[in-house]
Amino acid sequence: MQESVTQQQAWDYHSMAFNLETGRYMYKTMAYKVLMSNPAAYGFNLSPNDLYAPWASKTVSVTSIPDIATFARENNTTYRKIKLLNPWLRKHYLSAKPGKTYEVKVPL
Repeated sequence: MQESVTQQQAWDYHSMAFNLETGRYMYKTMAYKVLMSNPAAYGFNLSPNDLYAPWASKTVSVTSIPDIATFARENNTTYRKIKLLNPWLRKHYLSAKPGKTYEVKVPL
């Protein structure tokens, strides 16, 4: 995106040229935001029974995780489940400053 801004010397959405997929993305995102801000107004009447139940999990304190896939196997789960329960984990590892601990959710 930054490359497009620099190349086109434009700084707002309406002044830029995008391909069809990217150009429609903004409007789809805005429509989704409006819809999710008030779903009942658009006919989406969800009850608690319609929602997925949260996964049973426990919290583990860690200082670092050199490899999340290995950490997952050691905790009898998968890399995918660790990432779903901990969306704040951005990389395939977790490093921390000395003395810092993190709380990581692990499925039961």
